[in-house]
Amino acid sequence: MEQWLKWAMEIQSLAQAGLAYTDNNYDRERYERLREISAEMIKEKTEISLEKVKDLFCNEEGYQTPKIVQEQQYLKIIKYYLFVKIMELGAFLVAGVMF
Repeated sequence: MEQWLKWAMEIQSLAQAGLAYTDNNYDRERYERLREISAEMIKEKTEISLEKVKDLFCNEEGYQTPKIVQEQQYLKIIKYYLFVKIMELGAFLVAGVMF
């Protein structure tokens, strides 16, 4: 996994935990901005729209279990990115074979 993605996932995880446990509006704004920054990082590297990244990557609430949830988010993003790239190429992927 590339380092930039690890950072984005860690920032998102910290922001999600902060949002789960804070009652302070000022801190809530900070955590929401951190979550937004992590989504922007992924958008810039993958060319996926910010709205779609937020839907795939920033859609959970509550404390995030680090390894399992982060890996699931990573896989969702990669699958979507590959799907978009394949569609841009006009190729069809059937049972692992590109035509």
